[in-house]
Amino acid sequence: MSAEQVLLAASSSALGTRQGSGMYWYVKTAYTKGYTSDRSHPYTIETWARHDGRSWVRLGSSSGPVRNNDPDGPYGHYADGFDFGADERLTLTQIQKLPTRPAALKARLLSYNRGLPMAPALEGGLVGLLSGTPAPPKVRSAAFRALAALPGVKSLGPVSGGQGLLLPGPSKNMLVVDPRTSKVTGTIEEVVNGRGLYGSNATLVAEWTNELPPVSTPKIGPTEKPRPSTR
Repeated sequence: MSAEQVLLAASSSALGTRQGSGMYWYVKTAYTKGYTSDRSHPYTIETWARHDGRSWVRLGSSSGPVRNNDPDGPYGHYADGFDFGADERLTLTQIQKLPTRPAALKARLLSYNRGLPMAPALEGGLVGLLSGTPAPPKVRSAAFRALAALPGVKSLGPVSGGQGLLLPGPSKNMLVVDPRTSKVTGTIEEVVNGRGLYGSNATLVAEWTNELPPVSTPKIGPTEKPRPSTR
């Protein structure tokens, strides 16, 4: 399949999916670094975002504490499904009302990323929308069509999790899409001079849930430093 065929097939599949529901939008992302594709010891970030935008985060492993994901708190803010663009945070209602036509959706994305060059702002916004937000089926379908219209997207053929697509630009980011389900099973992987992965992240889970693990509120001692904000 060509890159355009993969993305248009995913666009059609997205229209046939059902929009889930729940109390929290849950996203689990695994991060790796190094000139290797070994993902045996990834660093994970999990977030639970409530409909009103309040969210919680767990870092490192599934046995770690769950803490408030507060942009003004000591640990900084970690992206969840309500983050949209470089410095934009939408409500669930705003996400549900995103444009369902590719051109209008691209224009909205660019308005959220005015501080970035057009190509990476558009590419990153579309990938982020598809991999980590609770966008409705028609919006996801439009995002796939917008990606299909980008010049320079190349097919890498079948890979683990679906079809690999090489996105345009100097960073050589790769997107993994399952065109049958419209799921983005692997998000961005950076390929450096054919030597493998320099840095990668994969969205393992992005779905609604009614379960939030017990929340910990640890005190920061004199030897414990806050983690910097990722925003």
